[in-house]
Amino acid sequence: ATSKNPNSNKDNKKPENNKNTTISIAYNGTDSFNPFIAETSLNRNVATLIFDSLFFIDNNYNLQNNLAESYEIDGKVCTVKIKNTVFSDGTVLTAEDVIYSFKAAKSASGRYKQQLKSIIAATANGNTVTFTCSKTDAYMVNLLTFPIIKKGSDKLTNEDKIALPPIGCGRYTLSEDKTTLTANKKWHGGKLSIKTIRLIN
Repeated sequence: ATSKNPNSNKDNKKPENNKNTTISIAYNGTDSFNPFIAETSLNRNVATLIFDSLFFIDNNYNLQNNLAESYEIDGKVCTVKIKNTVFSDGTVLTAEDVIYSFKAAKSASGRYKQQLKSIIAATANGNTVTFTCSKTDAYMVNLLTFPIIKKGSDKLTNEDKIALPPIGCGRYTLSEDKTTLTANKKWHGGKLSIKTIRLIN
C-alpha cells in the first residue's frame, strides 16, 4: 500500500490518525485456527496474523528473517539462530518450540507436510536449530516458513473441553470467543497501527 506525503496535501489537512482503526475480515466458524489443521483458506489467512514463522517470502519473492536472527547453510545442513523474543503469553521462544512446530508441520496433512518433505531432521542446541535436508540444497532455507507455536499449546482446551487455538508469536492474539484479534503488545516487530480486527463468520 502507498501512503500520501502529508506535506503534499494542498489543503493542509492533518493526516488521519489510525490508532483506533478497526477492520473486519472473514473466517469460518466451523474450522480451526490451528495453522496445521485449518482446512479453509479463510482460517489459514487469519492464522498468519496469529503465528509467525522463522522466515517469510516477501512480495518480491525475497527471503526475509522473521523469528530467525540469522542462518548458515553448509551442504545438506541449515543452522538457524532464533531471535530473543516471546510468545503472546510472555513465555520465551525456544529452539524446542521450533522443533515441536517442525514436527507438527511434518505430520500435518496438506501444504506444510509437502513443503517440508525434503527436510528429514531437526535438532536443537541452545538458541539454534539445525535442519538436515535429504540432499544438498542452497535454497532449503526458503522452506522454513512454517508457523511457530508454543510447545504443547495445541493441546489446550477450555472448561468445556473444546480445543483452543495454539499460542503464537504473531502480530495479533485471538479473543476467547474467537470474534476479535487484538494487537499483540509483545510482538517482536513493534507497535501496530491497527489495534483491533473483527472476525466475521
